Amino acid sequence: MVKDSYSETNTQKMEVKPGIGIGLVKFGMDKEEVEFLFGEPSETQIDQEDENKEIWIFNDEKMRLSFYPDEDYKLGYIETSNPALEFNGKKLLGLKIEEVKHEFVNRRIESWEQDKYPSFSVEFNEDYYLSLHQSYGELTEIHMGVPFKNDDEYQWP
Repeated sequence: MVKDSYSETNTQKMEVKPGIGIGLVKFGMDKEEVEFLFGEPSETQIDQEDENKEIWIFNDEKMRLSFYPDEDYKLGYIETSNPALEFNGKKLLGLKIEEVKHEFVNRRIESWEQDKYPSFSVEFNEDYYLSLHQSYGELTEIHMGVPFKNDDEYQWP
């Protein structure tokens, strides 16, 4: 499949839209829609911890996308460290984590849980299923999942 102009350069705007997606990538997309945007993935795998998650890795875009077979292979999880990542018009990667959190507070995302690991830490917001990964106090990666309506039903955009 031929890539469109969006995927020919990984420097296109990648606006984080909590609960919806990142850039042109939206929760609920099917694999064909994603393949239209980016072409074939660099790698595919089944999550070792969750056999109900198929992961597509796009090296050039620095993005991992997870599709859920039990949800008709809808896109349900996005992980990225793409340098074009932005929120509210502001580039995010490399910013101090407190500055990034402040940007999200301006959009009513105020509650964060923190998990610390030896080489990084994660700030997590459950309402939007949004994780901010940081090393040395700076944002290095964002993980987003489709939020839940309740404990067992996804809230697809």
